[in-house]
Formats: sequence, structure tokens, C-alpha cells
Amino acid sequence: MSKRAAPHDDQPSAKRARLQGASPASALTDPGAWLILEQFLTTLITYSDTEVAFAAYLGDCHCLNDWTEARLALFSGDGNDALALSNLLELKWKLIPDSASSTIASTSTSAAVVMHPHRSRQPKNLFIDNEADEDEQEQEQDNLELEILAGPSRHVMVMQLPAPNHKFSAAVNRLQDKYTDDMSRSSETYIQNTTYMFHVYRTVTQFVADHLEKQGFSVRESESVDCTNLKLPDPCRVQIKSGKYKGDVAYVFDPDQTNNFVMVLILPRDFLYPMPKGSVMLFDRSRTPANSSTDIIHCGIVVGWSYKVEKYYGGLLKKNVHRYIIEQVYIPYPDDIRLHLQSGFNLSFVKKAKIAYSMQMLDQDGLSSLEAL
Repeated sequence: MSKRAAPHDDQPSAKRARLQGASPASALTDPGAWLILEQFLTTLITYSDTEVAFAAYLGDCHCLNDWTEARLALFSGDGNDALALSNLLELKWKLIPDSASSTIASTSTSAAVVMHPHRSRQPKNLFIDNEADEDEQEQEQDNLELEILAGPSRHVMVMQLPAPNHKFSAAVNRLQDKYTDDMSRSSETYIQNTTYMFHVYRTVTQFVADHLEKQGFSVRESESVDCTNLKLPDPCRVQIKSGKYKGDVAYVFDPDQTNNFVMVLILPRDFLYPMPKGSVMLFDRSRTPANSSTDIIHCGIVVGWSYKVEKYYGGLLKKNVHRYIIEQVYIPYPDDIRLHLQSGFNLSFVKKAKIAYSMQMLDQDGLSSLEAL
């Protein structure tokens, strides 16, 4: 069981350089609220039902901004519920330290939570920058391993989610060093002021602002351009920048974004019938058991089929992807859309892309000939 459904609340945005934290009366310290979120990863409950139960439980105490990190943790495993649960529990333990021992006792069977005492491996998280300088690695190694007592004779090693101050101090210091070096090398008495724009999430904005002020920089609060909700053209193609489908070209099935998630059609990587590892091809409906798939009918025409929980159009998988991990592709390589052509879905758009690529190659060849002359 893996939970890949798109969350229905707003995703974090780069709103301000200085934000206030959760209020003292925040419901973040309510174990019952965390239990509802944990059940999303440990039971068959859907995310929409989880949201209804969550809102009903908290009532007037429900504040979306307070629970942004928790919602991101629910989908931080990229389909791996055990990893997502580990991240969620670690966030919970940071806010409710007294709940650590009781939570471990009830989730000790989760392999993603238990770690070897001498092997620390940071969870892969789409929303966290994992790069750091070598001089910080030893200190981070000590911070990432958290030993929690779970009974009179049991110790469990748990991965701690990276905190904002793990990475950004080094980045800001590098900016300061570069600025200082430029001043010493410059022969002019005046150096033009430079504005640095940080595109960061709410969990780190306060730290960045405080650190910049300590280093002598002037920090000004301002609204940033909300680039995460830019409207995608219809039709269009995008390329996945990270995750399991990194590098794959997808067709935007529905350009309207729901909480920064976009519906695309992409070549499947997982098949429900035997296939060689690493295969990338159209889903073959004929290889599924008889009467196990259902037609998807639009305007009286069969346009696709559904098999178990997935939907396919011409063998392409219908999938929700986050707006942060895609970029628009204007003229894709023919090899990237070869199987899209075989799928038969929106053939006119596929053929236009091939013609555009051919014209681009023709223009480049003509330009090269002129330069040679």
C-alpha cells in the first residue's frame, strides 16, 4: 500500500522573508491530531477522508499554516509509506517529545523507522536540499542520529528530519565570502548593491532572516512573485526533473492545477504483470486478466481503461505530479515521444511536435551552412 494522492491543502510558498511561528495555542501538540495523520499512512483511508476527520477533530483550532510541514511529510516518501511515516513521526517527536516512547512501541514493525546504530542515511525528500559542505557533514552526522528510549532495555535509532539551520548557514556564509573577496579585488571605491532573492519554504525563512541580520545584511520583508501557480498552456508537454520518472517527458492531461499538482500522462515504470526491471513502455491491456479492467468512456467513445487503482489512456499512465518538479518542454526530442505516438492519444499534437523538431534541425543546418560561407 502506498499513498501518492495529492494533498488538497496549499503547498508551501516563498511568501515572506520573516514569518511568525505557530501560536502558543497551536494544536500541533495534540497527539490525537497526529494520530489521524498517521492513520492515512497505516490504513486504507483516503486523503480526502483524512482531511474531513482532521478538520472535524480540530474544529476552530485548525490552522493550515501550522500543519504545512506535517502535510509535506505525508507525501515525502514518493510512494514509500514507511519512509513517509518515519518523517511524520520524527516531526511529531520534535513537537511532542513525551510521545516518542509510546509512538515507537506502536510502530516498531516499520522497517523505515529502525536504523542501525552506526549507519545513518538521510531520507530522500523532494522538498529538502541535501547538499552541504564537507566541514558540516561530521556535525550533521551527530545531529541526524537521535536515540530514543522505548522501554527498559530497547533503543531505536531514528532519522531526524533536516532542520533549516543544517544547510543555509553555509550558503549565506559563501555569499558573504564572495562579496568580501569582490570588494578586496575591486579597484573602484564604489561597488553596486546586490539583492539576493532566496526561494525558500516557511520552515527556513525565519532562520535565513536572522542569520543575514547577524552577518550585517539588511533584511526587508516583501512579497515574492507567486510563480508556482503559473498557468500551463493546453496542450503542452513537460519533463520530470526528479523522482522515479526523472527525465521522462509527459503530456499534460489537465493544465488546471489543484494545490500545485498537475495531471499528466506518462509512460509507466511499474507494471502489474511480469516485465524486465527498468522497462519503460506502454501498458499492455491484453496482458491483464480477463474482465479485470474497465473502459473509460467519453462522449460515447472508449478513450482509456482503468485497472485496479490506475487509469491508462492508450497505455499512458494518468498521474498527479507536483508543479515544483516539472518544467515545460516546447520541442521534445522525437525519441522522447515515440511511444506517445504509438499510444494514439492526441496524435495531431504529437505530429506537430515532430514537425517543429524537424524545422528546428533544418534551421540549424541552414545557419551552419551560412556560417561556413
